[in-house]
Amino acid sequence: MVINLVIRDRSRVMQRHQTVEHKLMIRKIAIRAFFAISILFILYLWVFGIFSNINNFWRNFRGASKSLSSDLLSPIPPYINKIPAFTNKESIEISGSSENGTKVELYLNGTKVSDTISDKDGSFNFGQVKIQPSRNTFYAVAYDDAGNKSIESVDQIISFDNEKPKIEILEPEAGKTYSSKVRTLKVLGKTEGGSKVTVNGQIAVMQEDGSFSAQIYPVEGGNKITLDVTDPAGNSNKAERFFSFNEE
Repeated sequence: MVINLVIRDRSRVMQRHQTVEHKLMIRKIAIRAFFAISILFILYLWVFGIFSNINNFWRNFRGASKSLSSDLLSPIPPYINKIPAFTNKESIEISGSSENGTKVELYLNGTKVSDTISDKDGSFNFGQVKIQPSRNTFYAVAYDDAGNKSIESVDQIISFDNEKPKIEILEPEAGKTYSSKVRTLKVLGKTEGGSKVTVNGQIAVMQEDGSFSAQIYPVEGGNKITLDVTDPAGNSNKAERFFSFNEE
């Protein structure tokens, strides 16, 4: 009977020992599993973050590339505001309009002389641009953000002229005496085409070739006529003529 008791005690001790070892093993497995899952989770977040960033970068890159590659349309040609055909000034203000935000380049006789960026409303202004002592042809081109170039604008042409216009008085002749029953006399002359002519303050009738005429009413005896001429560039000149008139 004593032997049976000893055997039972040993069996109980072994069972307890096995139970403790089993619990320790389960705890180790649980701890290892926890660390393994944590590491895998961290790796997942890290790898997912990298691929997510790569994917976002690729999508942004593709979007930008698509946006740039799809913009193949040239901007509309810029418009230069009308300028006078002639001037006696050494510079002229050049302004106009284009698509907003475009780079506008200005050319004079085929050579680039300035560039600017159009405003939000599409307007641009190059300010005072020095011109050459001859015929000046201006045109402009525009570039958008994608680098597309517009066709050239319509030319604006201006000629520099700082010389006084010549005046030729054909009638009446200098020092001549005219006689008529009617107290009228026609003044005839020629000057630069497109000029404005006044005879004693009266505007003369101009022809395209520069010839002009005006009707005056002379007085008995000596008469003087004064002609004032202003050419298209703004240059002016004056001439006088003396003659006599007798009423029949």
